[in-house]
Amino acid sequence: MRLFGAISLCACFLANVVTGQTITWVDDMDGYTISESVSIGNHVYNLKAETTSGQIQYSIVSEYFELKDSTSGEVHLKRQLDFEDPNQRELSVDVSATAGSSNPNTRTVRVNVVDANDVYPVFADRPDNYETSVSENLSVGTTVFSSVTVSDADGVNGVLTVDCVNPGQEPNPCEIFGFVDKYASSNEWTGDVVLYKPLDYETATKYQLQLSAYDGMNTQRQNFAIKVLDESDLPPVFQGVLTATIPEDLGRGEEVLQVTAVDGDKGADREIRYSLTSNAGNYFTIDEITGVITTVRMLSTDDAILSEGYMYIRVKAAEVISPGVTGNDPTTTTEAQITVTISDKNDNAPIFTPQTYTASLEEESTKGTPLLGLSMTVTDKDQGSNADFELTLLNFNDIFEVQPTFGSKSVVAGLVVKNGDLLDYEGGQHEYKVRVLARETRTAERLSGEAVVTIQITDINDNAPQFAESAYDATVSESALPGTSIITITATDADSGLNGPEGIRYRLTGNGANKFRTNRYTGEVMVAECATPGSGNCLDYEQQNVYVVNFEAWDKFGEDKMSSIKLTIRLIDDNDNSPTFALDEYVRYIDEGQTVPDPELKVQAKDADSGTVITYRIVNGNPSLGNGQNLWQIGEKTGIITATRPIEYGDTIGDTGRFLLTVEASDGSKQVSTLATIYVNDINNHAPVFPADFYEQTIEEGTPPGTSVEKVTATDADSPSSPNGKVQYRIGSGSAEKFVIDQDSGVISVAPGATFDADEQRNYTMIVIADDQGAPQFSSSATVLINIRDINNKLPYFPSAVTRTDVYEDEALGADVIQMSAIDPDAGSVLEYFFVGPISAQDPSGNEVNAANRYDDLFLLDPINGVVRVNQNLDRDKVATWTSVVRVVDTAGEADQTATGTLIINIRERNSGPPEFGNGWTPDDPYIRLRVNEEEDVGTLVTVLRASDPTDAIQRFQLTKDPSGYLTVDATTGALRIARPIDYETDKQFEAEVIVVDSGQPSLTSTATIVVDVNNLNDNSPVFSQGIVTVVDGAVLDRETTPQISISAMAYDSPNNITYRRSISVPIIINLEDTNDHVPTFNPDQYYATLVENQPIDTSVVRVTGRDSDEGPNAELLYFILSGNVNGKFRVNETTGVIYTDNSLDGSAGVYNLTLGVKDRGAATTEMDTASVLITVLEANNGAPIWIKPSSNINSMTVDENMYLGVEVGQVQAVDNDTGSNGIVKYGFMVDGEFVQETDDFKISQTTGMITAKRIFDRETEDSYTLQVVARDSGNPVMESTRFITVYVGDQGDNQPEFPTDSKCCPERVSVSVDENTDLGAIIGIFTAADPDLGENGRVIYSITPSNTPFTINNATGEVTLTKQLNYGVDTRYRLVITAQNPIPSTSNQIDSICRCNNQSSMELDIRITRDKFVPTFAENRFNTCVPIDAEVGKQVYTMRASDPRTGSTNNITYTITSLLNPVTRQEDDLFVIGSKNGSVYTNTPMAPFKDTFFDLYIKASVSIEDLFSQAHLLIWVTEATQEVKLTIEKSLEQVEAEIEQLKALISEKANWGAVCVSDMRYHITDGGTVDTDRTDLYLYVIDGSTKEVLTPDAVRDLLGEEFLRTLGIESITVVDLSTLNNSSMPCVSQEAYTIWDGFNIDPVLWAIIAIILLLLLGLLLLCCLWWCCAHCLEEEDEPLIYEPVITAETVNPLWKQKLYEDQELRMAVTEQDDGEPKEFTIHGTYDNAAFDASDEKVDVVGQTLTDGTAKLTIPGKEITKETREETEFHMTSFTEASVPNGTFALGQRSERTLLNAVSMDAIDAPLVESRPPTRNAMTMTEAGVQYERTPMGAYEATVIGYQEPVRMARVGATLTRPTTPHAASLHAYSAYNGEIDLMPLNDPLAAYDYDDGPRLNQGVQTGPFDEYPFAGQLHTYSASIPEDRRTELSMSPSQLANSWVDEPLDGPYQGEIHLGTLRPPSVGGPPGYHTMEDARFVEYTYDDRNEDLLDAYPKY
Repeated sequence: MRLFGAISLCACFLANVVTGQTITWVDDMDGYTISESVSIGNHVYNLKAETTSGQIQYSIVSEYFELKDSTSGEVHLKRQLDFEDPNQRELSVDVSATAGSSNPNTRTVRVNVVDANDVYPVFADRPDNYETSVSENLSVGTTVFSSVTVSDADGVNGVLTVDCVNPGQEPNPCEIFGFVDKYASSNEWTGDVVLYKPLDYETATKYQLQLSAYDGMNTQRQNFAIKVLDESDLPPVFQGVLTATIPEDLGRGEEVLQVTAVDGDKGADREIRYSLTSNAGNYFTIDEITGVITTVRMLSTDDAILSEGYMYIRVKAAEVISPGVTGNDPTTTTEAQITVTISDKNDNAPIFTPQTYTASLEEESTKGTPLLGLSMTVTDKDQGSNADFELTLLNFNDIFEVQPTFGSKSVVAGLVVKNGDLLDYEGGQHEYKVRVLARETRTAERLSGEAVVTIQITDINDNAPQFAESAYDATVSESALPGTSIITITATDADSGLNGPEGIRYRLTGNGANKFRTNRYTGEVMVAECATPGSGNCLDYEQQNVYVVNFEAWDKFGEDKMSSIKLTIRLIDDNDNSPTFALDEYVRYIDEGQTVPDPELKVQAKDADSGTVITYRIVNGNPSLGNGQNLWQIGEKTGIITATRPIEYGDTIGDTGRFLLTVEASDGSKQVSTLATIYVNDINNHAPVFPADFYEQTIEEGTPPGTSVEKVTATDADSPSSPNGKVQYRIGSGSAEKFVIDQDSGVISVAPGATFDADEQRNYTMIVIADDQGAPQFSSSATVLINIRDINNKLPYFPSAVTRTDVYEDEALGADVIQMSAIDPDAGSVLEYFFVGPISAQDPSGNEVNAANRYDDLFLLDPINGVVRVNQNLDRDKVATWTSVVRVVDTAGEADQTATGTLIINIRERNSGPPEFGNGWTPDDPYIRLRVNEEEDVGTLVTVLRASDPTDAIQRFQLTKDPSGYLTVDATTGALRIARPIDYETDKQFEAEVIVVDSGQPSLTSTATIVVDVNNLNDNSPVFSQGIVTVVDGAVLDRETTPQISISAMAYDSPNNITYRRSISVPIIINLEDTNDHVPTFNPDQYYATLVENQPIDTSVVRVTGRDSDEGPNAELLYFILSGNVNGKFRVNETTGVIYTDNSLDGSAGVYNLTLGVKDRGAATTEMDTASVLITVLEANNGAPIWIKPSSNINSMTVDENMYLGVEVGQVQAVDNDTGSNGIVKYGFMVDGEFVQETDDFKISQTTGMITAKRIFDRETEDSYTLQVVARDSGNPVMESTRFITVYVGDQGDNQPEFPTDSKCCPERVSVSVDENTDLGAIIGIFTAADPDLGENGRVIYSITPSNTPFTINNATGEVTLTKQLNYGVDTRYRLVITAQNPIPSTSNQIDSICRCNNQSSMELDIRITRDKFVPTFAENRFNTCVPIDAEVGKQVYTMRASDPRTGSTNNITYTITSLLNPVTRQEDDLFVIGSKNGSVYTNTPMAPFKDTFFDLYIKASVSIEDLFSQAHLLIWVTEATQEVKLTIEKSLEQVEAEIEQLKALISEKANWGAVCVSDMRYHITDGGTVDTDRTDLYLYVIDGSTKEVLTPDAVRDLLGEEFLRTLGIESITVVDLSTLNNSSMPCVSQEAYTIWDGFNIDPVLWAIIAIILLLLLGLLLLCCLWWCCAHCLEEEDEPLIYEPVITAETVNPLWKQKLYEDQELRMAVTEQDDGEPKEFTIHGTYDNAAFDASDEKVDVVGQTLTDGTAKLTIPGKEITKETREETEFHMTSFTEASVPNGTFALGQRSERTLLNAVSMDAIDAPLVESRPPTRNAMTMTEAGVQYERTPMGAYEATVIGYQEPVRMARVGATLTRPTTPHAASLHAYSAYNGEIDLMPLNDPLAAYDYDDGPRLNQGVQTGPFDEYPFAGQLHTYSASIPEDRRTELSMSPSQLANSWVDEPLDGPYQGEIHLGTLRPPSVGGPPGYHTMEDARFVEYTYDDRNEDLLDAYPKY
């Protein structure tokens, strides 16, 4: 084999050399070592080879190994290894590797299998089968089992060790026996089992020894059964009770007790002899054989021995060791002491001494408290049980109890408290008289004595003062004077004296109690002394308006118990403020059908006064619904406005679509109102309605196309201005393309090309449908019936060109032959009929008849109705066929309208007579007689019927009547056949009726009656009816010998013809009648019975049985007593023979010999038989056995599983105090009511009570057994006692843990999925194996392999948890093996033969890693939309949609806006709101201040649990109408709708991945105003992804390019009509749109023509414009602009209508003047309103040039100067709040992108300066290495390009320092004014700092989530350090703050307090221009200037 492998290797190598490919093995598995314990399927090796090129493919040939795939080289085990098989210790494996077309490199390698300790030790078989018997006298050290051998087939286990295991037996077998090692190795152990301690048969008769062999891993146990043999070495043992009780007056010779002793040695019993060794007073003697003790003299009551009530005697029992000889040593004798109790007479009652007592007790004494000093003595002078008594209470036993409760002779008793809760001095008795009774318990008389105890109850302080209420409220004016009474509160106390009301004192405690004082005696609360009531340290509502103090009441002068309640004192405030609404107007939208706007409409007002309750009501604009109800309602306290019923659009006044509600807020005395505007979103909830369901019109056939036929109208209750209320019409069905309907007007007209023909269709029923245009769309329908009026213009015609009919030649003249009927499609036609010839005729032979025979007038035609009648006598022999042409004429037509047809009349002869049957049939005798044999086969031919007709052929035969169903007839041939078997015995004759039909006209029939006689055949056997049987002479009949005789009788027919003979036989049974020829006899004739004398009367004793061989009355027996019935003690039932007691047997013990007789009841009988009955009456058996073992508290036994058969389980014992056989106890089980010694599982010794096992138990199959054990005496009657014993099966640890398995017994593979973001410690699953063993044997320990995974397992619970973070990119799957083991190895090595897998203790766990967190997700992370700059408040902007990936549902998802940054203020703001359920985003403020900006909203979607959420960006661009672009696309609207997302993506890519907002899509409208459904107009906005700016239409055209547009099918880009944006008009310029690009290719010649026309038009246009401009330019204030419309004086920014802006509203006026004179001009610029941190709103400023060359710009109340410029359009930026009221500002020249444009903080009169930096481009500051991009209000975001030396920024003198990280954020204007700027990391919450040799706080904004910083709020410029003891709000103007932070260097490290909070704008009534910092928090920070960085720049708590 190796030679072959070498040759193959060489050949492979040469082949690869030739092909240029070489495969080299790296790891080929040769020499690999594997353990036999590796499980099937495990990955064991990786094959690896290398090649110069190509993919390597591996293969393997092996019985034990396999590859999972050919490319990885992973080798897996496919068959279990077994080292114990010598053939498996070295395996030969062929491995091969190939690449591409190269020859494979194949090798034969050797794999070594190493041994694993997987074989259990085995005890060698022995001839004794590990069972033996030994004498109990066996010497210690004797070998019991020799050379016990244990072997182990493994070679890797440790040395075999053997231990002894106690299976649970007592005494411990391992202490009695042991083992001696002889030889021990890893494969074998030999040793002897020897006796360690002496044996005792009486202690244990068997031992179950168990040896355990252990090889280091596996354990095997072997049971050794050792039986102990008894030896005679024990003395006798007394049994039963050794006590007796006798009355004190017992006489001489009376039996006292019978004692019984048995030999102590079991299995070798000896006889016993008894004697007395001690006889007190010589009162007794004993029978030496029976052991009966009797008195020898009368007991003397004067004897001192009897004074104690009992005496002792001793009895000796000796074994008879030989006849006449008794033993006299300790092994053969024993003694027992007998206690004889002398029973007393009950002649004394228990008495108390004395009989009255007194005691005292505190109330509420606890249970068990004794009554001190109470001692009651009770005495009963009787003896024994006569002196036993009980103590009870006759009253108050629910409160007290007596102790002790029982006594004997004399006892001292007392009383204790039973229920102290009932001892209440306040609510109960103060004195109790308790009666105590002592009464005998064990006497019949129950004598008793009584005593009385008087108990006095004393009071204790057990009640605290109580208030009437749990809390008190009081009010007092904040200005109340000291001493003013507020409230008086008193308490009560249920105790008495000082413990109660006399000692109550009051006090007031708690925070604020010093403001009040209390009268400690009366409880009155008053205002405390204070110098300034209502202010200062006195009561002051503004400082604290509610005081909650503790009002306390103490008893015992305030020193003991206390109760307190909460006293709430509320200060009354003066109401001097009116409520104020948060907004001047509230705007919301509501969908039709809803009652709640979304978002919720909640008006809120605040009142500066505290304690005022603001209520709301709607005072105007609320439509009435009648009955006192209105449409809208408002929460009186909440301010939430909702509808009282679902809203309809039609509810709005005048269908305006909105409600204007005036809402009033009132604090009770003052009111304020606001406006709430609610717009109704029309929901399409109404279908169009036709006024009528049916329309009908009539038109002529020739109505031309286009003619209006009918008009239908439908109305829709939805909004007429919305698509929901717009109705369009269509024809649903029935038009047949003949009619069309105008979709808007509903006019139905004749369709183009339609024609009508009333003859084809006289009416059209159409279903006209009215659709609204809403979504969802609703429709309704009406029926329109159009009738077509006919015109007579059609020719008549015959339905058939040739008409044929027949007529009989004997028809009478004038008879109707046929009616000719023509059809005319026209209505109102009048038809006439004529014969017009040619007329022809043929005779019967077909020859033409000569016309001379005048056949032309044979028939006559009625011209009116077309009826043809016979006109002459017909003769078929002359004319058989007559033919004529028939003409029809429509006489009502415009001209004669005719048609012709041919009529052919056949003349036929009349049928002359019916056909006649043959077969002997005649009309007079219409019968056909036939004969047939019975039992003929079905189908047998009976006869053929014949019939004839002289003129016509026979048509058919038909069977019309056949009651018996015997016949069938062939209709054609007349063959008559048998249809079913015929039985002569049933029908000897039967009839049927047949008709024959001819083919004449008309058809005639004849009828024949078929009479069939049946021939009888011998087909029936004879039948017996009766017969006579006689007794043969000389025969002897004996009923008793043969009571019944059976014979058989036969009858047969055809005695002379045996061939046809049939016979029958019947049995005859003869029953013999009885005669009284036998005498009854007893069997047996002697009977014995025994019963006890105490049996009641009518007890059955015995039954005697007689028998009589006769029957009936002769055998009815009569029983009677003949003699021996002394005193009539017995009687016998004369019928049953049962003997009963007939009188009491008490005192009648003895033997009764009765003679009974029996005779039968036969007539005249005198003979009888007798029997003797011996009845023994015994003395009564008085007691049942009493159980003594196990004790009464033990009801269970234990036996170990897997023990040998016959193992002793346990012993039960009982004693019986009866004497003689009545005291002998036998043991058994009660099973199904029967007393047995064995069950299926156990066996009990009848004499010893030892229970043994009949089977080997398995605890896992059955863990317990319940036995009903019976101890039965041998008395009569038998008396017995039963008890239930539960036998528990002990566990031996014989099972291994098993995981749940499949149908093949293999553990199930479990697969789970785990998200990669699962938290550490998360439970992946709990995987448990079951072990049916108990305790430590059943405890399971779990492990997991491999161990180097992110998972671990709890070795006790099987809980698998995640311990390392998962990474989906690293591992997506883990295959683990979980193994379950016992801490103690199982003793079982059994394998279930039906299981394919022999290891159920391991299971595979397949864990797949997923990335699904099961949270609601958005389709994208970012969404884009646009909002018009003039959008009203509440306008829906966009709808966000998220879905739950688990269900795909969008339901139950809640939406919130988590972040919304105001682009002007750079602060969080509520500029938009979102519907929490529908995800719709609405505007919440006017958009006018946000021109050229966009908003970035964080939208959060969550499902039920707050942690399960996702977020997405929604970018909203503010757009203007001039930026809207219209694309005309050569595709239908439906196509564009389907492709819109793809089109948006293509445009977005062109726009640097910017946003595309689609505002509308419509069918294209041509220049002629018609709808072009093949083209679509798409309206959209395009946002550049780089600049974030909305592109103009020109920019869009340049961006996309003609080729791109042409590819998309876009034929033009058009600027949208702007006429709606300006009040001016331009009559010479098109107001609709102008085309920027048109993609159509036009012929050059056509271009030339168009150019000439355009030139001419242009000339006209110029003239027109000149005229218009001259006439109107001076009259208009503004000029329209295409790109940038100007807001005119009439245009008012709604934002400025707020009070905050009233003084800043800008208006403009432009006038031109001559040179040298002041000129007014307009500046178009940007006004930054610093009150809201830069609103960036474009405005026009009034400017006037002055004579000094400067310009004066006017803002209301302000002046701004600027030198004259030729340009009149300037750009203004960065108006700060400080510059508006206090100074001037510089104007910067307009540029594309203005940075640092013009900001001045100079004084009011300071000269204005050029704003543009003179030395560097305003767009990029490259010298500094930093590129700046503009953000509102000069807050510059910087992106660091490179690091250079610090550079000073122009104009501001600030130094830019080297940044610590390459990003910066939030550098604001103040940074440019006051010093150095340090660029800080992006997302640093303290990002913007101003440095000047030290830190100064600057205006910071929240630039990202504060995940790492545990504080809320924002850091602003207005932060300040506030001392710890002054926690007040900080109010400071921006200019003050700016100055306060200038030039204040702070040396680091610096620690201080930062006031963090939220900036609030100036409030009404507050300091003008001041901002307030709210929600202040105090934190520390540290700065180290040496590192130029912030250290720990976050709060320290």
